[in-house]
Amino acid sequence: MKTKPYLPLLLLVSAALLSAPLALAKHPNEEKKLLFAVDLIRHGDRTPVIEIPGAPHHWPEGLGQLTPLGMQQEYNLGKKFHHRYIEQEKLLPRSYHPGIIYVRSTDVDRTLMSAECVLMGLYPLGSGPFLHSSFLMNSFALPFGFQPIPIHTVSQESDTLLLSHHHRSELEKGISSIPACRERERQLQPYFPSWSKATGVPLHDAIDLEALGDALYIYRLKHLAMPKGLSIAESDTIIQACKVVFKQSITAMDQSGKNLLLEIAHHLEEATEKKSPLKYILYSAHDSSIMSLLAAMNVSIQEIPHYSSDLNIALYEDGKDRFEVQVTLNDHPLQLISGTGTE
Repeated sequence: MKTKPYLPLLLLVSAALLSAPLALAKHPNEEKKLLFAVDLIRHGDRTPVIEIPGAPHHWPEGLGQLTPLGMQQEYNLGKKFHHRYIEQEKLLPRSYHPGIIYVRSTDVDRTLMSAECVLMGLYPLGSGPFLHSSFLMNSFALPFGFQPIPIHTVSQESDTLLLSHHHRSELEKGISSIPACRERERQLQPYFPSWSKATGVPLHDAIDLEALGDALYIYRLKHLAMPKGLSIAESDTIIQACKVVFKQSITAMDQSGKNLLLEIAHHLEEATEKKSPLKYILYSAHDSSIMSLLAAMNVSIQEIPHYSSDLNIALYEDGKDRFEVQVTLNDHPLQLISGTGTE
């Protein structure tokens, strides 16, 4: 008889579908070793994707771009990863080695830049390679000892892993099939003309309302003046409607989370079999990406993940061919999946 871990696809998916998780016995002073980790992060603080002509504001970074605050948020997240994976868990080496880390981002400026900022925190200045030269002994290859790390991506049109794909016509059709979205649009439709006039943003349907709500949310977050003619109560209504439509559309329509869940399960299985040098994956994406994966795992989505949120999946071994998967969102446990099997 040989012990074989069977947690990866079977347990991860079945437990996500509310099957009873298998319990792993806990013992006092039991030592666990981190074998593999995945972090799916949301980009940092950004500017609005659309302008509000009724409340003009100059965004020096451009629309939909990472802000300096967002850069700092992601850098701090990377510093936390450095402490966790290099200093505490010893999962990663102190110097970067190819093949141990894989980084993938959506093909969007703010997520690519967020990945760069996280990696600078994970492998900070001074950790880069030295030049080996008789004239430049102990000189860094790059200024300040910067360590470049590859960031992989694919086009938005072909990204079925981290990015939702809906043409507007498909999105309109999908949202119209969701009762909560259809009802919210019906209730608010009479206000569209006055809201369009106040904001300068044409409102025709729930999709337009979602875009406006997102922009208003950022205005409120940054304490900017609301459009004249739009009350605080009205802006609250639009922002809340935006959240409802967004959450419902992700839960009901997006399939990318299922694809990502299958890929992560595959990597977990390889990690338990110790067939690959890969130890860590960083996915840099969006709130919708995190929500899609949570939905695929059948985890109830209460709130939209905030900027620089981190959905972490960690695989542990206790040294006795027993394995445990821990899933956390911003360090709050979501569920525990574990077990062993024999053949």
